[in-house]
Amino acid sequence: MKKFLERTAEQILAKHGRNLSNVLVLMPNQRSCTYFKNELNRQAEQTVFAPEILTLTDWMLAQSQLVVADNIELVRELYACHKEIGGAQTLDEFMGTANVMLNDFNELDMQLTDAKSFFKNLNMLQSMKIYEPGESPTEYKLQYKKFWEDFGKMYYLLRDKLLAAGKGYVGLVLREVAEKLVRDKEATSKAGIVYLIGFSHLNKSEEAVITWLLNHTAAEVIWDADNYYVRDEMKEAGSFFREYKNKLRT
Repeated sequence: MKKFLERTAEQILAKHGRNLSNVLVLMPNQRSCTYFKNELNRQAEQTVFAPEILTLTDWMLAQSQLVVADNIELVRELYACHKEIGGAQTLDEFMGTANVMLNDFNELDMQLTDAKSFFKNLNMLQSMKIYEPGESPTEYKLQYKKFWEDFGKMYYLLRDKLLAAGKGYVGLVLREVAEKLVRDKEATSKAGIVYLIGFSHLNKSEEAVITWLLNHTAAEVIWDADNYYVRDEMKEAGSFFREYKNKLRT
């Protein structure tokens, strides 16, 4: 039995021939990009005008004017935010917390989370944990509450600092691209024919961009899914593909 990317390369070559210069292929990771490029070359036998093959993340980052800051710069900027709100930790002490915060901010933006509601609800939840009827909160509990209040403040401070400098972390840039495409009714893409191949998980920013591509370009999603699992509603293994086939109407 042929492997998925082998079958997909065969399908695209049969449809477009060896001139794929107007084709854009978007994939979930760099490894699949490399394999698919090699598979196209192997099957073509002769010289191929190769398509542009990128990860979806790299393509999205290229649509933004923002520059992705490296981790060292992000930690430094976040530490400046920590000091700005009265934090007393040294940089060495703050490093571990900084990396956890940056991962959380990244995930929050990639999922297009409503930050205002998220931090409001988070603060309410953490406040409920420290207050007990008839007891005054201890100093430890008050510091715990302050940490979560500062968490939201630092998200907004870091975001403002980075955007003012024309920079961002990956999640922030992906959010900016997704929201801009959805918001801008006149947005267009230079992409001609687009294939989105082999995805098995999507965050909300990726979902928004794929939906936009399907609506504004000649885009097609090719899933690596067994129809036996996809068609049977009782098969949990096909739930992801059923959800997105319905959402994206592919």
